[in-house]
Amino acid sequence: MTTRTTDDATGPSSRPSRRRLTDSLLAALAPVAAFSLALAGLTTWVTAGQAGRPARIAVTSGRVLLPYGGTTETAAFFVVTNSGGADDRLVRVTTSRAGRP
Repeated sequence: MTTRTTDDATGPSSRPSRRRLTDSLLAALAPVAAFSLALAGLTTWVTAGQAGRPARIAVTSGRVLLPYGGTTETAAFFVVTNSGGADDRLVRVTTSRAGRP
């Protein structure tokens, strides 16, 4: 009985040929090289400071109106300034310094 070895994927060969290994390594090398190049480019971009700056929020000129009469409601006014490089949105305002009756 003779065992036949072939280089195609359907044959009973247990070892891939040198050409198949070379082709597989070359096929895997392309995405690895692209990933490495992209990672190096992004790292350089961030290190150079070109990735933008986060939002920097400053709150100034705060005023609170005193309630008068029989009401406990009041109003507060302040200036919010964003000096950073990114947009920001005011969602809510809280404080630990205001007491509740």
